[in-house]
Amino acid sequence: MIELALRVGSPTQAFSLEVSAEMPGSGTTAVFGSSGAGKTTLLRSIAGLAEACSGRIVVSGEAWLDGQRALPAHQRDVGYVAQTPLLFEHLDVAGNLRYAQRRAQGPETDRFDELVALFDLEPLLARRIDALSGGERQRIAMARALLRRPRVLLLDEPVSAIDAARRDEVLPCIDALARQAGLPILYVSHDIDEVVRLADQVLLLEAGRVAGYGAVTDVLGTHTAGQFADAAGSVIDATVTGIESPWSLATVAFSDATLSVPATGFAVGDRVRVRILARDVSLALAVPKGTSIQNALRGRVVAIEDTLEPAMARVTLEVGAQTVLARVTHRAVASLALDPGSDVVALVKTAALARRHGSLSA
Repeated sequence: MIELALRVGSPTQAFSLEVSAEMPGSGTTAVFGSSGAGKTTLLRSIAGLAEACSGRIVVSGEAWLDGQRALPAHQRDVGYVAQTPLLFEHLDVAGNLRYAQRRAQGPETDRFDELVALFDLEPLLARRIDALSGGERQRIAMARALLRRPRVLLLDEPVSAIDAARRDEVLPCIDALARQAGLPILYVSHDIDEVVRLADQVLLLEAGRVAGYGAVTDVLGTHTAGQFADAAGSVIDATVTGIESPWSLATVAFSDATLSVPATGFAVGDRVRVRILARDVSLALAVPKGTSIQNALRGRVVAIEDTLEPAMARVTLEVGAQTVLARVTHRAVASLALDPGSDVVALVKTAALARRHGSLSA
Protein backbone atom coordinates (compact mmCIF):
# COMPACT_ATOMS: atom_id res chain seq x y z
CA MET A 1 0.00 0.00 0.00
CA ILE A 2 1.06 3.60 -0.66
CA GLU A 3 -0.02 6.18 1.91
CA LEU A 4 0.27 9.83 0.90
CA ALA A 5 -0.27 12.95 2.98
CA LEU A 6 2.00 15.15 0.93
CA ARG A 7 2.65 18.86 0.49
CA VAL A 8 5.09 20.28 -2.04
CA GLY A 9 5.82 24.01 -1.91
CA SER A 10 3.65 26.35 0.13
CA PRO A 11 0.24 27.99 -0.38
CA THR A 12 1.98 31.36 -0.86
CA GLN A 13 3.89 30.12 -3.92
CA ALA A 14 2.53 30.33 -7.45
CA PHE A 15 1.99 26.56 -7.40
CA SER A 16 1.78 24.07 -4.56
CA LEU A 17 0.70 20.44 -4.46
CA GLU A 18 -1.34 18.83 -1.68
CA VAL A 19 -2.33 15.17 -1.99
CA SER A 20 -3.82 12.78 0.56
CA ALA A 21 -4.68 9.26 -0.58
CA GLU A 22 -4.21 5.58 0.16
CA MET A 23 -3.41 3.48 -2.89
CA PRO A 24 -3.53 -0.32 -3.04
CA GLY A 25 -0.40 -2.45 -3.04
CA SER A 26 -0.98 -3.66 -6.62
CA GLY A 27 -2.77 -2.56 -9.76
CA THR A 28 -2.65 0.69 -11.69
CA THR A 29 -3.63 4.11 -10.38
CA ALA A 30 -3.90 6.73 -13.11
CA VAL A 31 -2.91 10.27 -12.15
CA PHE A 32 -5.08 12.33 -14.48
CA GLY A 33 -5.38 16.04 -15.10
CA SER A 34 -4.52 18.86 -17.45
CA SER A 35 -1.03 20.29 -17.94
CA GLY A 36 0.16 22.02 -14.80
CA ALA A 37 -2.16 20.09 -12.47
CA GLY A 38 0.77 18.58 -10.54
CA LYS A 39 0.95 15.08 -12.00
CA THR A 40 4.70 14.94 -12.63
CA THR A 41 5.38 16.78 -9.35
CA LEU A 42 3.53 14.01 -7.50
CA LEU A 43 5.66 11.28 -9.11
CA ARG A 44 8.89 13.19 -8.53
CA SER A 45 7.92 13.65 -4.88
CA ILE A 46 7.38 9.92 -4.39
CA ALA A 47 10.71 9.24 -6.09
CA GLY A 48 12.49 11.74 -3.83
CA LEU A 49 13.34 14.12 -6.68
CA ALA A 50 11.15 17.11 -5.75
CA GLU A 51 12.23 19.92 -3.44
CA ALA A 52 10.32 21.44 -0.51
CA CYS A 53 8.39 18.24 0.29
CA SER A 54 6.77 17.71 3.66
CA GLY A 55 4.17 15.37 5.08
CA ARG A 56 4.19 11.60 4.86
CA ILE A 57 4.91 8.98 2.20
CA VAL A 58 4.74 5.34 3.28
CA VAL A 59 5.35 2.53 0.76
CA SER A 60 4.77 -1.07 1.88
CA GLY A 61 5.11 -0.02 5.50
CA GLU A 62 8.39 1.89 5.04
CA ALA A 63 8.35 5.67 5.59
CA TRP A 64 10.04 7.46 2.70
CA LEU A 65 8.97 10.87 4.02
CA ASP A 66 8.00 11.67 7.59
CA GLY A 67 7.55 15.35 8.31
CA GLN A 68 10.73 16.95 7.01
CA ARG A 69 12.83 13.77 7.24
CA ALA A 70 13.18 12.20 3.82
CA LEU A 71 14.80 9.01 2.61
CA PRO A 72 17.30 9.92 -0.13
CA ALA A 73 16.18 9.19 -3.68
CA HIS A 74 18.84 6.51 -4.23
CA GLN A 75 17.50 4.55 -1.24
CA ARG A 76 13.90 4.45 -2.51
CA ASP A 77 12.99 1.28 -4.37
CA VAL A 78 11.40 3.09 -7.31
CA GLY A 79 11.17 2.26 -10.98
CA TYR A 80 10.74 5.52 -12.91
CA VAL A 81 9.94 5.82 -16.63
CA ALA A 82 9.63 9.35 -18.03
CA GLN A 83 8.28 10.66 -21.33
CA THR A 84 11.75 10.44 -22.87
CA PRO A 85 13.68 7.48 -21.45
CA LEU A 86 17.31 8.04 -20.48
CA LEU A 87 19.12 4.98 -21.80
CA PHE A 88 22.88 4.49 -21.92
CA GLU A 89 23.92 5.23 -25.49
CA HIS A 90 27.27 3.48 -25.09
CA LEU A 91 25.61 0.17 -24.17
CA ASP A 92 23.44 -2.06 -26.35
CA VAL A 93 19.97 -3.08 -25.24
CA ALA A 94 21.19 -6.12 -23.31
CA GLY A 95 23.81 -3.97 -21.60
CA ASN A 96 21.18 -1.47 -20.46
CA LEU A 97 19.07 -4.26 -19.01
CA ARG A 98 21.95 -6.02 -17.29
CA TYR A 99 23.07 -2.73 -15.71
CA ALA A 100 19.65 -2.31 -14.09
CA GLN A 101 19.67 -5.93 -12.97
CA ARG A 102 22.99 -5.44 -11.16
CA ARG A 103 21.56 -2.44 -9.29
CA ALA A 104 18.48 -4.30 -8.06
CA GLN A 105 17.69 -3.72 -4.39
CA GLY A 106 14.92 -6.26 -3.79
CA PRO A 107 15.07 -10.04 -3.17
CA GLU A 108 17.35 -11.93 -5.54
CA THR A 109 15.27 -13.07 -8.51
CA ASP A 110 16.44 -13.39 -12.10
CA ARG A 111 13.60 -11.93 -14.19
CA PHE A 112 15.72 -11.10 -17.24
CA ASP A 113 14.25 -13.70 -19.60
CA GLU A 114 10.73 -13.14 -18.28
CA LEU A 115 10.83 -9.40 -18.92
CA VAL A 116 12.55 -9.77 -22.28
CA ALA A 117 9.64 -11.97 -23.31
CA LEU A 118 6.97 -9.69 -21.80
CA PHE A 119 8.22 -6.65 -23.72
CA ASP A 120 9.23 -8.62 -26.86
CA LEU A 121 12.87 -7.50 -26.65
CA GLU A 122 14.67 -10.62 -27.86
CA PRO A 123 15.18 -9.27 -31.42
CA LEU A 124 16.58 -6.02 -29.97
CA LEU A 125 19.13 -7.24 -27.42
CA ALA A 126 22.18 -6.67 -29.62
CA ARG A 127 20.92 -3.36 -31.06
CA ARG A 128 22.44 0.04 -30.34
CA ILE A 129 20.21 2.54 -28.54
CA ASP A 130 20.51 5.14 -31.31
CA ALA A 131 19.05 2.60 -33.77
CA LEU A 132 15.78 2.19 -31.83
CA SER A 133 12.36 3.73 -32.36
CA GLY A 134 10.63 5.71 -29.62
CA GLY A 135 8.31 2.80 -28.87
CA GLU A 136 11.22 0.36 -28.60
CA ARG A 137 13.03 2.71 -26.23
CA GLN A 138 10.01 2.91 -23.94
CA ARG A 139 9.62 -0.88 -23.84
CA ILE A 140 13.28 -1.17 -22.86
CA ALA A 141 12.89 1.56 -20.24
CA MET A 142 9.98 -0.26 -18.61
CA ALA A 143 11.81 -3.60 -18.60
CA ARG A 144 14.88 -1.90 -17.13
CA ALA A 145 12.79 -0.25 -14.41
CA LEU A 146 11.31 -3.61 -13.41
CA LEU A 147 14.69 -5.36 -13.39
CA ARG A 148 15.58 -3.15 -10.41
CA ARG A 149 12.80 -4.98 -8.51
CA PRO A 150 11.10 -1.77 -7.31
CA ARG A 151 8.38 -1.50 -4.71
CA VAL A 152 6.48 0.97 -6.90
CA LEU A 153 6.59 1.71 -10.62
CA LEU A 154 6.12 5.33 -11.73
CA LEU A 155 5.18 5.90 -15.39
CA ASP A 156 5.16 9.57 -16.39
CA GLU A 157 3.22 9.86 -19.66
CA PRO A 158 5.34 7.11 -21.25
CA VAL A 159 3.58 7.26 -24.63
CA SER A 160 2.95 10.99 -25.02
CA ALA A 161 6.18 11.65 -26.94
CA ILE A 162 5.74 8.87 -29.53
CA ASP A 163 3.51 8.62 -32.57
CA ALA A 164 0.22 6.74 -32.77
CA ALA A 165 1.71 3.60 -34.34
CA ARG A 166 4.39 3.31 -31.67
CA ARG A 167 1.79 4.09 -28.98
CA ASP A 168 -0.24 1.10 -30.12
CA GLU A 169 2.97 -0.94 -29.77
CA VAL A 170 3.62 0.17 -26.17
CA LEU A 171 0.13 0.29 -24.64
CA PRO A 172 -0.45 -3.49 -24.83
CA CYS A 173 2.85 -3.97 -22.98
CA ILE A 174 1.69 -1.63 -20.21
CA ASP A 175 -1.64 -3.44 -20.14
CA ALA A 176 0.13 -6.80 -19.67
CA LEU A 177 2.56 -5.27 -17.20
CA ALA A 178 -0.26 -4.06 -14.96
CA ARG A 179 -1.67 -7.59 -14.71
CA GLN A 180 1.66 -9.36 -14.13
CA ALA A 181 3.86 -7.00 -12.11
CA GLY A 182 2.19 -7.50 -8.72
CA LEU A 183 3.21 -4.05 -7.50
CA PRO A 184 1.56 -0.62 -7.42
CA ILE A 185 1.84 1.38 -10.63
CA LEU A 186 1.21 5.12 -10.84
CA TYR A 187 0.51 6.11 -14.43
CA VAL A 188 0.46 9.80 -15.29
CA SER A 189 -1.68 10.76 -18.26
CA HIS A 190 -3.80 13.57 -19.67
CA ASP A 191 -5.44 11.14 -22.11
CA ILE A 192 -8.72 9.84 -20.71
CA ASP A 193 -8.77 6.91 -23.16
CA GLU A 194 -5.47 5.64 -21.72
CA VAL A 195 -6.93 5.93 -18.22
CA VAL A 196 -9.99 3.89 -19.16
CA ARG A 197 -7.90 1.23 -20.86
CA LEU A 198 -5.15 0.81 -18.26
CA ALA A 199 -6.23 1.96 -14.81
CA ASP A 200 -8.02 0.36 -11.88
CA GLN A 201 -8.20 3.59 -9.89
CA VAL A 202 -7.90 7.21 -10.94
CA LEU A 203 -6.61 10.20 -8.97
CA LEU A 204 -7.93 13.42 -10.48
CA LEU A 205 -5.71 16.47 -9.95
CA GLU A 206 -6.75 20.05 -10.58
CA ALA A 207 -4.42 22.96 -9.79
CA GLY A 208 -2.43 20.86 -7.34
CA ARG A 209 -5.40 19.55 -5.41
CA VAL A 210 -7.27 16.23 -5.46
CA ALA A 211 -10.55 16.64 -7.34
CA GLY A 212 -11.51 12.98 -6.99
CA TYR A 213 -10.14 9.53 -6.26
CA GLY A 214 -11.56 6.03 -6.60
CA ALA A 215 -12.38 3.27 -9.06
CA VAL A 216 -12.33 4.35 -12.70
CA THR A 217 -15.86 3.05 -13.19
CA ASP A 218 -17.09 5.30 -10.38
CA VAL A 219 -15.05 8.49 -10.57
CA LEU A 220 -15.41 9.47 -14.21
CA GLY A 221 -19.18 9.62 -13.90
CA THR A 222 -19.24 11.84 -10.83
CA HIS A 223 -16.78 14.62 -11.70
CA THR A 224 -18.26 16.73 -14.47
CA ALA A 225 -17.02 20.24 -13.77
CA GLY A 226 -14.08 22.24 -15.11
CA GLN A 227 -11.45 20.28 -17.02
CA PHE A 228 -13.40 17.02 -16.53
CA ALA A 229 -16.61 18.16 -18.24
CA ASP A 230 -15.78 16.55 -21.58
CA ALA A 231 -14.75 13.31 -19.81
CA ALA A 232 -18.09 12.90 -18.03
CA GLY A 233 -19.68 9.60 -18.85
CA SER A 234 -19.94 5.95 -17.94
CA VAL A 235 -17.23 3.30 -17.80
CA ILE A 236 -18.66 -0.20 -18.15
CA ASP A 237 -16.94 -3.55 -17.65
CA ALA A 238 -18.25 -6.01 -20.21
CA THR A 239 -17.46 -9.32 -21.95
CA VAL A 240 -17.10 -9.96 -25.68
CA THR A 241 -19.83 -12.40 -26.70
CA GLY A 242 -19.57 -12.26 -30.48
CA ILE A 243 -17.56 -10.98 -33.45
CA GLU A 244 -19.29 -9.73 -36.61
CA SER A 245 -16.41 -10.31 -39.00
CA PRO A 246 -17.95 -8.79 -42.14
CA TRP A 247 -18.55 -5.52 -40.29
CA SER A 248 -15.46 -5.48 -38.02
CA LEU A 249 -17.71 -5.15 -34.99
CA ALA A 250 -17.77 -6.91 -31.62
CA THR A 251 -20.80 -7.52 -29.44
CA VAL A 252 -20.12 -6.94 -25.75
CA ALA A 253 -22.50 -7.85 -22.93
CA PHE A 254 -23.01 -6.36 -19.49
CA SER A 255 -25.92 -6.89 -17.07
CA ASP A 256 -28.85 -7.69 -19.39
CA ALA A 257 -27.69 -5.40 -22.19
CA THR A 258 -25.41 -5.54 -25.22
CA LEU A 259 -23.45 -3.02 -27.26
CA SER A 260 -21.78 -3.10 -30.65
CA VAL A 261 -18.26 -1.65 -30.61
CA PRO A 262 -15.45 -1.57 -33.18
CA ALA A 263 -13.58 -4.88 -32.98
CA THR A 264 -9.92 -4.06 -32.41
CA GLY A 265 -8.27 -7.44 -31.96
CA PHE A 266 -10.88 -8.77 -29.55
CA ALA A 267 -11.84 -12.42 -29.18
CA VAL A 268 -14.94 -14.00 -27.72
CA GLY A 269 -14.55 -14.23 -23.96
CA ASP A 270 -12.28 -11.18 -23.60
CA ARG A 271 -13.16 -8.77 -20.82
CA VAL A 272 -13.35 -5.20 -22.08
CA ARG A 273 -14.00 -1.77 -20.64
CA VAL A 274 -16.25 0.55 -22.65
CA ARG A 275 -16.52 4.29 -22.08
CA ILE A 276 -19.76 6.00 -23.08
CA LEU A 277 -19.56 9.79 -22.97
CA ALA A 278 -22.67 11.49 -21.61
CA ARG A 279 -22.65 13.87 -24.58
CA ASP A 280 -22.92 10.88 -26.99
CA VAL A 281 -26.11 9.48 -25.43
CA SER A 282 -29.56 10.38 -26.77
CA LEU A 283 -32.81 9.41 -25.07
CA ALA A 284 -36.05 8.06 -26.45
CA LEU A 285 -39.24 6.59 -25.02
CA ALA A 286 -39.08 3.56 -27.35
CA VAL A 287 -36.57 1.93 -29.67
CA PRO A 288 -36.76 3.98 -32.89
CA LYS A 289 -37.11 2.43 -36.33
CA GLY A 290 -35.30 3.48 -39.47
CA THR A 291 -32.22 4.90 -37.79
CA SER A 292 -28.49 4.28 -38.15
CA ILE A 293 -28.11 4.24 -34.36
CA GLN A 294 -28.19 0.55 -33.47
CA ASN A 295 -27.11 0.59 -29.82
CA ALA A 296 -30.31 0.87 -27.79
CA LEU A 297 -30.11 0.30 -24.04
CA ARG A 298 -33.32 0.01 -22.04
CA GLY A 299 -33.05 1.70 -18.68
CA ARG A 300 -34.77 3.69 -15.96
CA VAL A 301 -34.18 7.29 -14.94
CA VAL A 302 -32.55 7.54 -11.50
CA ALA A 303 -31.86 11.28 -11.31
CA ILE A 304 -32.08 14.48 -13.34
CA GLU A 305 -29.62 17.23 -12.40
CA ASP A 306 -28.62 20.67 -13.58
CA THR A 307 -25.18 21.21 -15.11
CA LEU A 308 -22.99 24.28 -15.39
CA GLU A 309 -24.55 24.85 -18.81
CA PRO A 310 -27.98 26.46 -18.24
CA ALA A 311 -29.58 24.70 -21.20
CA MET A 312 -28.31 21.22 -20.33
CA ALA A 313 -29.31 18.54 -17.83
CA ARG A 314 -27.52 15.39 -16.72
CA VAL A 315 -29.75 12.34 -16.65
CA THR A 316 -28.56 9.31 -14.70
CA LEU A 317 -29.94 5.99 -15.93
CA GLU A 318 -29.89 2.54 -14.40
CA VAL A 319 -29.24 -0.08 -17.08
CA GLY A 320 -29.28 -3.41 -15.30
CA ALA A 321 -26.64 -3.11 -12.60
CA GLN A 322 -24.76 -0.38 -14.50
CA THR A 323 -25.10 3.40 -14.54
CA VAL A 324 -25.26 5.30 -17.82
CA LEU A 325 -25.17 9.10 -18.04
CA ALA A 326 -26.79 11.28 -20.69
CA ARG A 327 -26.34 15.00 -21.27
CA VAL A 328 -29.44 16.40 -22.93
CA THR A 329 -31.29 19.72 -22.97
CA HIS A 330 -33.85 20.66 -20.34
CA ARG A 331 -36.29 21.06 -23.23
CA ALA A 332 -35.73 17.41 -24.18
CA VAL A 333 -36.36 16.36 -20.57
CA ALA A 334 -39.63 18.32 -20.59
CA SER A 335 -40.78 17.10 -24.02
CA LEU A 336 -40.21 13.47 -22.99
CA ALA A 337 -41.84 14.15 -19.60
CA LEU A 338 -38.90 12.50 -17.84
CA ASP A 339 -38.89 12.04 -14.09
CA PRO A 340 -37.03 9.67 -11.76
CA GLY A 341 -38.57 6.25 -12.39
CA SER A 342 -39.33 6.88 -16.08
CA ASP A 343 -38.50 4.04 -18.47
CA VAL A 344 -36.34 5.21 -21.38
CA VAL A 345 -34.07 3.95 -24.14
CA ALA A 346 -30.49 5.25 -24.29
CA LEU A 347 -29.21 5.49 -27.87
CA VAL A 348 -25.46 5.38 -28.55
CA LYS A 349 -23.77 5.52 -31.96
CA THR A 350 -21.22 2.77 -32.46
CA ALA A 351 -18.97 5.37 -34.11
CA ALA A 352 -18.93 7.29 -30.82
CA LEU A 353 -17.35 4.27 -29.10
CA ALA A 354 -14.39 4.06 -31.48
CA ARG A 355 -11.06 4.33 -29.58
CA ARG A 356 -12.95 4.57 -26.30
CA HIS A 357 -12.68 0.96 -25.23
CA GLY A 358 -9.84 -1.37 -24.43
CA SER A 359 -9.15 -4.98 -23.55
CA LEU A 360 -8.78 -5.90 -19.90
CA SER A 361 -7.44 -9.37 -20.66
CA ALA A 362 -5.10 -10.85 -23.18
